[in-house]
Amino acid sequence: MDDETIEVQSNGVVLGDEGCIYLCLHDSVLDFAKKCKDKQKTVRFLTPIVPDIYMDDLVKRIEDLSRIISLKVTFNDYGLLHRCSKLIENKQIIPVFGRVLTRSMLDCNWAKRLLTNENDKVIAGLYEYSLMDNEKIKLLEEFHIQEIEVNYHPEKITELSEVVKLPIVIYNNQLLSVGRVCFSARYQQLKLPNCAECMECRKKLQFSVNKKWSKKRMCYDEPDEEFKQYMSDLYVQGNVVYRNINDLHLDLQQNVIEELIYA
Repeated sequence: MDDETIEVQSNGVVLGDEGCIYLCLHDSVLDFAKKCKDKQKTVRFLTPIVPDIYMDDLVKRIEDLSRIISLKVTFNDYGLLHRCSKLIENKQIIPVFGRVLTRSMLDCNWAKRLLTNENDKVIAGLYEYSLMDNEKIKLLEEFHIQEIEVNYHPEKITELSEVVKLPIVIYNNQLLSVGRVCFSARYQQLKLPNCAECMECRKKLQFSVNKKWSKKRMCYDEPDEEFKQYMSDLYVQGNVVYRNINDLHLDLQQNVIEELIYA
């Protein structure tokens, strides 16, 4: 990322990764942050689910970044959120609730099909943002969360904004799943953690459905058109499965903002 790139980042600079601890700990993150310091940009640092063996390293990385720049940290791991509670209390970082923590059944491609035989009350309770819950709201307040990141669902996002009363950050994709072992590294036979040195793992690997496994029949079946539709617009990037959003129509309200740019 050069100075010119930083200059056009109207919504701020996004570093780190929602799915990969190695990218978060890579030396380039600190180099980018130092460039951003001169531009007086607030940096959003995405963090993933954190393995225990890397927890101390990532906490130190957050501490180091907070000394360099104004830092928003997107938390996708409750353990890391707890570990950084002092940094939050001392206002050294701006805490953000990430999409791994805000996922719900609403994000499942075939959720409506799964809920077909349920009554209206059950559907209303399950087919909703997970933050539409008093206990989750209390958690946001406890950790002084300043923003939340969610997958974009136009029919639900206005109601969410009225309940949480915090800035809502959306992206031009939807996060569906995070693997325990990196999808891209396994598929491309990349060696961990050296894969963070190359950009192969950042390639978008599109889904192509040719057949599906029938657990009942114990054999492969030809997928029908409905199933193909469920899998359309899905891709793997690094350790995360995403869905493209092809028609992002957002009526920006006072507490709903767009965040579409990665550095």
